[in-house]
Amino acid sequence: MDANLPQTRQAITITNATDWNKRDQEYYQKIKEIYPELITLERPVRITGKLFSKRLNIFNLSIKSYLEKLPLTNELLNEITETVQEFQIRRCCIVIDQILDEDNCVRFEKLRETFAIEIKNFLKKNHIWKSTSVKSRKVYKK
Repeated sequence: MDANLPQTRQAITITNATDWNKRDQEYYQKIKEIYPELITLERPVRITGKLFSKRLNIFNLSIKSYLEKLPLTNELLNEITETVQEFQIRRCCIVIDQILDEDNCVRFEKLRETFAIEIKNFLKKNHIWKSTSVKSRKVYKK
């Protein structure tokens, strides 16, 4: 009866042969190279870790335990990723600069319509004024 049983298999020990320092340097360089391209896109996109994951085909960048093994990459992502509010401010500044180039005058009503931002959030315009991207402060209320 023992002759009919399959042979026993030996357990294979898997060693972690990943060089995390090398991988960290590699990801860090790739993110640094692609970041300027993302900032200068014609249609602005929000800079997030998931965006880099998709662009670079590194699908583990959104996993916290994975990022802990990549200190340089994690630090860089913490510096350059944007919150929703930061992205809205950057997008506003880009459009304000374009409008100033064309008309030399900006109206809040036009901006509100363009950005589809709620009035209560848009009225917190102090964030836009603090940005260095806005070329001029000639903004008029109707």
